[in-house]
Amino acid sequence: MAALCDVCQTIPFRELQEEPDRKIKPVQLGLYDDVKQRASCPFCCLVLQSIQDMGTLAGYPDTDEFRQKECLDSQIEVRWRDCGFNLGVNGFPLRFTAGASPTLGRIVHSTSVVVDPVISLLEDCDASHQCSLHITEEDESQLCFFRAIDVQRMCITPIHLSTPYVTLSYVWGGTATLYLVKDNKDELMTPGGLETYYDQIPLTIRDAIGLVRKMGFKYLWVDALCLVQDDAEDMTIGINGMGIIYEHSYLAVIAANGSDASSGLPGVSPRKVSQVIAEILPGVELVGIRVVGDLLQIAHYSKRAWTFQEFHLSRRKLIFHNNMVYYQCMTKSWSEDIKGLPANSEIKNRALIPTKPNRMFHEFCLIIGEYSIREVTYQRDIVNAMNGVYYKMLGKEYGGHLFGVPIVAFDSFMCFCNEDDHQKFLQRRTGVPSWAWSGWNGELRWANIDDDSEILRWTTNSTWIHWYIPDPAGNLVTIWDLPQNGKNNSVTPTTRFPSRRTDGWRRFSTDPLPTSPTRTVPHAIERPYGLLQFWTFSACFNIRVDAVGEERVKSLEFVNWKVTQQVFGLDDNEYYGCIQVDEELSRRDHDAAELIVVSEAAKPLSPDHGAFYNNGHWSKLVGQGKGCWYNVLYVEGQSGLVERKGFGQIHCDAIQVSPESPWKWKEMIMG
Repeated sequence: MAALCDVCQTIPFRELQEEPDRKIKPVQLGLYDDVKQRASCPFCCLVLQSIQDMGTLAGYPDTDEFRQKECLDSQIEVRWRDCGFNLGVNGFPLRFTAGASPTLGRIVHSTSVVVDPVISLLEDCDASHQCSLHITEEDESQLCFFRAIDVQRMCITPIHLSTPYVTLSYVWGGTATLYLVKDNKDELMTPGGLETYYDQIPLTIRDAIGLVRKMGFKYLWVDALCLVQDDAEDMTIGINGMGIIYEHSYLAVIAANGSDASSGLPGVSPRKVSQVIAEILPGVELVGIRVVGDLLQIAHYSKRAWTFQEFHLSRRKLIFHNNMVYYQCMTKSWSEDIKGLPANSEIKNRALIPTKPNRMFHEFCLIIGEYSIREVTYQRDIVNAMNGVYYKMLGKEYGGHLFGVPIVAFDSFMCFCNEDDHQKFLQRRTGVPSWAWSGWNGELRWANIDDDSEILRWTTNSTWIHWYIPDPAGNLVTIWDLPQNGKNNSVTPTTRFPSRRTDGWRRFSTDPLPTSPTRTVPHAIERPYGLLQFWTFSACFNIRVDAVGEERVKSLEFVNWKVTQQVFGLDDNEYYGCIQVDEELSRRDHDAAELIVVSEAAKPLSPDHGAFYNNGHWSKLVGQGKGCWYNVLYVEGQSGLVERKGFGQIHCDAIQVSPESPWKWKEMIMG
């Protein structure tokens, strides 16, 4: 056995093996290339293998490319924490396979999943922390039917929602599959009906059927086989109730391995487990532990939109990934490669979907910020794939949603832009309106969202637009009077936030101004989604790329400077604000670009905003408190229809309404 290098000899491996609570200082192994030069050292070699393992799983077979992407050209630091050696973002943690630690690493030899530990965990959950939910009458009203696969009789059958059942969450991909349709419904609901078509069922679903049977359960819910795929009403009810289905399931099987339905469930299908293992001293062995949270971040499964709510609404999960099995409930976690439960396995409120009073919209923004980068085959599904989250977070109390936009906080949710950490442009989704976050692909943030009570005050005092949209019959109604899910769920003043100031436009003009629609949408510009109609102030400005200098734009904390442009007056060429453009094609100079004012800003987009404008001849634009900044949308269009092209803020000095002013009270139709 090769000797440890001088650096690794300072680590008390034997002492830590027998005294896992012992404290040691972090050890600096040096840069990646430094560690590579000491590859004959067993521990350095193991660290390199852990880094390479993470790179391979992240889709970087070339270690140098992984180093560049993950910024590995920095010090590799080893910390002893939670009874293991942690490498931070550089690699998976390492654990002893023997010793006094309550959570030793385990070398997995079995080619098939042993279900006994999982069953014990489920029984413990039932007895100790009861993660399952009781069915309510409201839940049942959302699902007037419910079917599942009877894995014993091999057919599809109606069951009551309160009957214990298992759900499958997986990626469809391009795999040919058996679907439940009108023509085969009767046959598939006959005992043995699924046996006839067994070869047409993708491997992932077949494995799930076998797993459920092996664990002693009877019913499995799979979307492709439990919703009639060519029945619009059946699909609508199922999609609207999908959140309830996953949240109330006894267990969700998460097929995070592979990229389509043919990948199977490793361990139900034959598997070959690969682990990073090394004996670094005689009798001292370490194994790499692949943390399921890290694995899921780089899994194809986590790139798809439909799997988002399926995963986060499920209260108990059996996760198949990386040829191993992991279990999570609301309070505990377990994995095959660890003996016992990790020290941090007692996790309170593991669910991503929160129910915090007074912070619902803030939490909703965080969720959407993560969700909006996900992929869908059909772009309009970006709304449908979150119906369960809307139902849970934006139910009756919050008045529902419009294309994913909470109706009671509609004005706030118009003010979204690209997340400031990401120097990328948003990409337009087809079939969804540009005014909604769901109309864009990319990581988002909001300018005005904080506590719900603050949004209430802001909506009352700082907005003025009356938003109209066609109802199902084609009549223009305010968004607050729009039925939700085919029901008359009009939001009443007692359940929504108070109305905006009906005279809010008076801050711009003392003359009476119209607020109700007068224009009829020409047939030529009809869209398969809601067109907003409203009145507000509009004016044209020059928009310039890097007109003030790149370094000064970078100084703004909020600014994703690579997608941000500056706003100048047409006549005075004064600098009035910034616009963050949505699409890359929009990043060019625009003469006479149309900006519309949508609300008074709750706060500047950046704490440094005022200081930024206090340089040189822009000193007059320094913000002096409320009312100094306005939220604006940059819009473009033709034939009377405009679409959003960017969001930003301009200073109040830019808005001087007079007969000679460029600002005009204008009726807009936005798609």
